[in-house]
Amino acid sequence: MNPEGAKELRELIDKKKSEVLQAQAELQILQARLVLSRAGEVPYRKADFDHEWSRKKAVIKAERDRLAAEQIEQGVSIPKIMKELNTNSPNWLYAVRDNINAHRGAAKEDLTQTEWKWTNVTSVHRYAVGHDLKTNEWAFVMLKGVIDTPMEGEHCTFDFKSGNFISGSRAVFDSVTPSVKKQRSQMLADLLDGTYTKSVKRDNNPYFQFQD
Repeated sequence: MNPEGAKELRELIDKKKSEVLQAQAELQILQARLVLSRAGEVPYRKADFDHEWSRKKAVIKAERDRLAAEQIEQGVSIPKIMKELNTNSPNWLYAVRDNINAHRGAAKEDLTQTEWKWTNVTSVHRYAVGHDLKTNEWAFVMLKGVIDTPMEGEHCTFDFKSGNFISGSRAVFDSVTPSVKKQRSQMLADLLDGTYTKSVKRDNNPYFQFQD
């Protein structure tokens, strides 16, 4: 049995185990330095070690939450993630899910004021991007369903940086892999910013009325 997402979760578990072993080794080194400390050497300070270990735990937690959020976004249930991680504590997973929903709600609010930009470059005909109103950075992406398919006339929106689904048609969103969505979104942003240097093919955009 190899359920969807299991490989990634096992890799995450192995990574976390490796990080714990590395942290334990660092602790042993610091303890040895305390025993062997002499004049002229930097003495062991518990406060410094606690600060560094706290920082490491925060980094590990952020990566863990990011990977869990990806699985939840892909439709993997929380009980299934718990089973793969062999944990009986679902609270942090529900907190991750609630944070996704909170972000999605805030994003929907911002989308109502977003001005969409697109181009006639054929590789990105189905894509449009919008700015964050506060930072003026690219924040949102709109993807339209392919013409002459059951998804024609439908669209979805997702977060530019994370790739997380925000609203619209889930079928359109799932019809393109995350890596392709990320690559095409970045390409469109670079085209609009004037920083894309590779050759491109242009034609009338049937998904959006072309704008400069």
